[in-house]
Amino acid sequence: MLPCIRILEPANEYKKYKMDDGIEITAATISTFYNRYRRRKIKAYLKSEPVPEEQEAVYKIVGDNFNDIVLDKSKDVLIKFYAPWCGHCKAVHIST
Repeated sequence: MLPCIRILEPANEYKKYKMDDGIEITAATISTFYNRYRRRKIKAYLKSEPVPEEQEAVYKIVGDNFNDIVLDKSKDVLIKFYAPWCGHCKAVHIST
């Protein structure tokens, strides 16, 4: 949605912080947004599908649960990255 306000952190894996949609952009709302960012009162923005309510034997990993599952050193994880519209990706099938 445009116009929008974002803060990017290039030195920190390009984390993005997004001002909520629907808020009128004024000097006061920008100041509030920036102050919340500086105090780390807002969560980094990550475009992601919602985490599935129920998981089966093969988990669906999305942006919001990637770190919790894939980067957990106590787990062994095999992950398949694919594009759902790609014929080659569709040909690789994992049965549950």
